[in-house]
Formats: sequence, C-alpha cells, structure tokens
Amino acid sequence: MSRGKRQTLALLLGNLILCVVVALANHTMADWQLRLWPGGLLVATAALLAGPGAGAAAVFVAGLALDATAPVPFGTHAFVLLGAQTVFYALRTRLMRNATPVRVAVAVLAGVLSWLGLAAVAKAAGLTSAGAGRLLLELAATSVMTLLIAPWFFALQCRLLYLAQVGLRAEERRFD
Repeated sequence: MSRGKRQTLALLLGNLILCVVVALANHTMADWQLRLWPGGLLVATAALLAGPGAGAAAVFVAGLALDATAPVPFGTHAFVLLGAQTVFYALRTRLMRNATPVRVAVAVLAGVLSWLGLAAVAKAAGLTSAGAGRLLLELAATSVMTLLIAPWFFALQCRLLYLAQVGLRAEERRFD
C-alpha cells in the first residue's frame, strides 16, 4: 500500500473516532437542542499533519459521511470541508505547526469558517429556520468543544500517523 493511502486511512480512522465521540455528545445534548460540529478538527489535522492528496481525500470522505447524516444536499459538507482544507493547507507554511496553541487556534478558526460556510449554504437553500441566537449558541458550543478536545485529537492523529509509519516528510517539515 502506498504512503498516501496509508496516510489517508490513518486520518480516516482518527476522523471516525472523533465523529463517534461528537455523535455521542450530540445525543447527550439533544435535550437542549444543541449540535456540535467537528469540522474544524477534521480540517485542521488534515491541513497541518498530512500531505495535500491524503489530507484532501480524508476530509472529503469524512464530509461525505457527515452528509449522510444531515438534512442537506449530498456533498455539501464534503465540499465545504474540502474548501477549508485547501485554504489552511496553503497557509500551513506560514504557521508553527508543531506548537499545540497554533494547532488549536487553526482548528477553532477552521471550525468557525466551515460552520459559517455551511450555515450560509443552508440559509441560501432554505433548509434552516433556526434563529440567529440559536445558531450563535451552537457556534459558541462548538468552539468551546474544539478548544477542549483539540490537543487530544491532534495527539491521537499524530499517534495514528506514527503507527501507520507515515509522518511528514523532511520537505514537508522544513518550515516547522
């Protein structure tokens, strides 16, 4: 199996674990009608820890999985996440990718931007009737969740990439 495929599979395994944890949290918070969005963590790990092809593939497949459980046109999550991953991958040479605070900040920013992109798509398609207050509350809850679990998720993804023996190459690490 090629290096890129192993990197993609390692990222997808971590994304699956994250999506299960977030789904359990969403189930617990259903009484309050709040929903957490894991998009920022999916985008940040793929953009900061993986090559361009493997990161894009992992984010796109995770987005398709999120599409399957959401009342949006199929491909919406996938393309919004892929767009965010492309933006943050282009910016990664300007960031200290080994610093945990930088990784967390990128995850929160990616989450906010991808969530706002999804909200704009849903509003344009007439799919949401939620008020602005509820949407802002969900965005705040998602940002807090990202702040709390981002260090754990980055450590998990780094460990999975290490176990798959597909860490960043020397030319990909030269700006760290």
